[in-house]
Amino acid sequence: MLDFKYTSTDYRVIRGDEIKIENRTEILENGMIHVRLHGGEILRCCSKDDFVIIQVEPVTEKVYLFPMTEYDEKTGDYAADFPCIGPYMITQIIK
Repeated sequence: MLDFKYTSTDYRVIRGDEIKIENRTEILENGMIHVRLHGGEILRCCSKDDFVIIQVEPVTEKVYLFPMTEYDEKTGDYAADFPCIGPYMITQIIK
């Protein structure tokens, strides 16, 4: 499971905090959080349709499944609209 940490600062995003790091985080009108993240070596493969993000809301324990909104297969960098602040995991869909 991953958490909202930034590689350069190791700062954990906490509900209600306003984060401004290279304009990578944006609160959307519908309350979701648009985040651009560095995926690293392990995510350098496939296409964005081959991944799904699983996130758990820590208070209600509701589970969300959603796709990446952007993905660069050369760098592994990706963007996604997260429904809440909480742990998440990127899983590869094996067909």
